[in-house]
Amino acid sequence: MNILNGAINSINAAALLIGAAGLLSRLLGVLRDRMLAGIFGASRELDIYYAAFQIPDFMFTLFLLGASAVAILPVFTQVKEADAGKAKKLIEELAGLFLFGALAAVFLAFILAPFVVPWFAPGFSAKERTLTIVLTRLMMLSPLLLGLSSIVSSVLQSYRRFLVFALSSIFYNFGIIAGILFFLPIFGLPGLALGVVLGASLHFLVQLPVFIQGRKYF
Repeated sequence: MNILNGAINSINAAALLIGAAGLLSRLLGVLRDRMLAGIFGASRELDIYYAAFQIPDFMFTLFLLGASAVAILPVFTQVKEADAGKAKKLIEELAGLFLFGALAAVFLAFILAPFVVPWFAPGFSAKERTLTIVLTRLMMLSPLLLGLSSIVSSVLQSYRRFLVFALSSIFYNFGIIAGILFFLPIFGLPGLALGVVLGASLHFLVQLPVFIQGRKYF
């Protein structure tokens, strides 16, 4: 934990670390896609998985990532430099507000999935649409977890805890690969969705201990 919790004050070292982690994450992403292609090939099952991934990914990109990571980091850094106590309160309030809004959005997307999925998956049969809806609903936990993780990431970056931040994307791909290796043989296609949720959980959980421990002196 001491290694993960160590601050990296050198900009060059931080850039090198994040770049290396990003490269490793991309390589794992290539491995993940190769595994999927090796198992399914150009099949309808893979089409269903990618179609189901569209709505959760769209929600995260458009609403959650933009609201939490881009906006929070500069504001939090500015408030922290003026008053650390106010910075802690700011993060608590933002996390609470985000959680409320994200839960509402996820619930709404869960309910509306049968009406929205046909727009993302035209040409699917009734059975294929039903399976796509099931996978979509399972993966709706992913943007919620990744959104919370991005708030934690903003705080960790402001305190130069770059190592654990860099590891988060790697663990995300580990979770999806675990879903391919272990969940898919047991649960079928829903196992892939569970792997995405596991990856998002790991993305969040790998940073959480450092965030919690750091609250004592951040």
